[in-house]
Amino acid sequence: MNSKVCIRYKDFDLLRIIPFPAGSEFDFKISLVDNDYDLRMHPLVKKWFWKPNDENFHLKDWEITYHNKKGDEPSKLHFKRLAEPHEYYDFPIVKMADPISSPEFPIPFMKIGVSKESTQLRKFKAKSNYTVIDIGSANVVELFIVGADFDLDRFMRKWEMFDLLYTVVPIEYFVNGKLSKGFLGPKYEAIYSGSESLFRFKTRINEQVGIMAVWYLDSNIDGSKQRSFIAFYENQDYVKFMACAPIEYKYHNGSKSERKPAYKWQLERSQQRMDPAEYDNWRCYFEKLESENKNKDILPDGFSLETATHKDIMP
Repeated sequence: MNSKVCIRYKDFDLLRIIPFPAGSEFDFKISLVDNDYDLRMHPLVKKWFWKPNDENFHLKDWEITYHNKKGDEPSKLHFKRLAEPHEYYDFPIVKMADPISSPEFPIPFMKIGVSKESTQLRKFKAKSNYTVIDIGSANVVELFIVGADFDLDRFMRKWEMFDLLYTVVPIEYFVNGKLSKGFLGPKYEAIYSGSESLFRFKTRINEQVGIMAVWYLDSNIDGSKQRSFIAFYENQDYVKFMACAPIEYKYHNGSKSERKPAYKWQLERSQQRMDPAEYDNWRCYFEKLESENKNKDILPDGFSLETATHKDIMP
């Protein structure tokens, strides 16, 4: 059964995700419901993002489709003009993961940032055939694609080290492996502010695909420093950045552990609860990813974690 999704912020409707049945030309489309966001497009391994050069480009004039992989043709994001004649354009970011390619790890997909002063957004109206993701007064929501049967609690138990990274790092890290303070700071503050200010929620949208949402507050999106935006990510290599993130532990006496990739810390924990065949499969998989990163001279920024509280995370 398909389930449409609405993202609600205060009394505003941010966007709709409208799925299509398995076997369709694309998995789902995104309707911006006449909201005119700035468009950001993040290419792999780059610290910057692209924006449309055309000053006459208005995102509210388009809807966006996520096409699944078809034969040798990779997945892609597609613009469709709402007004007739309907024009179609491919996104300039092209290294996209297939929406049904990862039953194990959430695929970074999209981020919405809303100016706290914005009053030009569409008013929210409840509809019975929509699942509503209500982010309250938080003004940033990160969206990840997951399998329809993805179990967040199971994921947290099986992959606790990776779950920590999904929780802490901003979605941009999965694209470039860099901990830019502009992206890291707001999420870090939301987690460690002492209040319940970061939330996660997962919903199924069709027979194969689900959406996991993470939301928090970013005071920098104030209409002056940053306007309301929607960002998309070239996400093909996200597991490489997650698995190979260098991590060290800080101990109370001031000493530090060896710094090594997150997957090695994870496998040390997983070895006792995985059967030998599954463990060897994942070990070989992650070692291959690490080798690919080394061949491309890619080294993600690393983290320092306090052994008891896991409160300090820094490049």
